[in-house]
Amino acid sequence: MIFLLAGLALANPYEGRETDVLAEAALKSSPQRVFLYLSDVRRYGQLYTDDCGRNFSTSTDPNGTGAATQFVHKAGPLSRKLVAVISRAEEHHLVEIDHGGGRGFITRFTIEPVGEGSAVSMKSYQNMPPWPVRGIYFNKVQPAWQGCQQRMLANLQQTLSEG
Repeated sequence: MIFLLAGLALANPYEGRETDVLAEAALKSSPQRVFLYLSDVRRYGQLYTDDCGRNFSTSTDPNGTGAATQFVHKAGPLSRKLVAVISRAEEHHLVEIDHGGGRGFITRFTIEPVGEGSAVSMKSYQNMPPWPVRGIYFNKVQPAWQGCQQRMLANLQQTLSEG
């Protein structure tokens, strides 16, 4: 039995797979407008759908580097309460959010001008999960997370178009 488990651990079908989660969108808003929206953590509750993030609370200055919000992040079967802090903000170009904790992660929004609008990339950087949960991560968590990020960018486009 021990040899079987050891063999399964060594025969890793997920080796070399991309662990990060990436979503991209072309928005009809200027990089300045996108940056201002993303650098205000109060807005994140409006971007997340209920199946991806809920129970947002902000207790700091909500704008720029150091701004923080606490919420429940959900991706498939994974659900965790996180504090998200804007750790880096480069005007009209980048907003980086540190989701702290022992198993935390970084999400980086990159904003580039494209014609009259913006190309926005949302990437969450992930370490390879430990062996016993890799299958769950790659088959359930990562696809759900990808969908959450795509819906967030669609909500961002809709919100910016309305206001």
